[in-house]
Amino acid sequence: MKRLNTSQLLKEISPYDWFSWNGEEGKPCPHRICFTMPEEQFNRKINVASPLYWGFEAVNNKSADPTFTPREWIAWEQAFFDWLETAGEFLFPSGNTVVSPDLSREWRVDAYLAPGWKEEHPRFEEWFGPACQAYEDLLAGARIISRGPAEWDDARAAAVESWAEVRLLGQASIKGVPLLFFCGGKWVASITEYLTVQVSARDGETLRQLKEELGERLDPRFL
Repeated sequence: MKRLNTSQLLKEISPYDWFSWNGEEGKPCPHRICFTMPEEQFNRKINVASPLYWGFEAVNNKSADPTFTPREWIAWEQAFFDWLETAGEFLFPSGNTVVSPDLSREWRVDAYLAPGWKEEHPRFEEWFGPACQAYEDLLAGARIISRGPAEWDDARAAAVESWAEVRLLGQASIKGVPLLFFCGGKWVASITEYLTVQVSARDGETLRQLKEELGERLDPRFL
């Protein structure tokens, strides 16, 4: 990854004037899709479109239906990224993708966990910690975030240089970090806590081509 300063970020996102930031009024973005793995890749029937499906929040959560063990969730998360990798370079082109936590400087997973989450998951470090550590090591190594006494201001964005980086970033997205991927001037993508991908395209023709290509590469379930 490569740190981007504010002026570089503004230059990179200037082609995305069609994108609706936070669903701002008067500027709808109708060219959107949401998709996930084919149903048969989950090892039990899950209705991803149902409001009863809580995604990551259902891990060890007796109030959720269905609920998941950490082992189940990690297995599905790995399967999801292995599946998505087939279209990874197309969807998140290396060297032509910029990532930002919704243009803020807050990249850390802890900032987005619900109050009391760690107390409710006392063994979270065993299954949750390694991915978070790898993600923050990636950011710190590229000087995107600072550790300890602030050596520099955290960046608002970074250039993505490989699928391996997308995978680590996506694992953080699933845990609540609102990462936006600006991809080649054509679309903005996000990976959600429900193991889905949301994409906003710049126009109808781009969206049509995107769906066609994803259909050939991934055979996804469009929601």
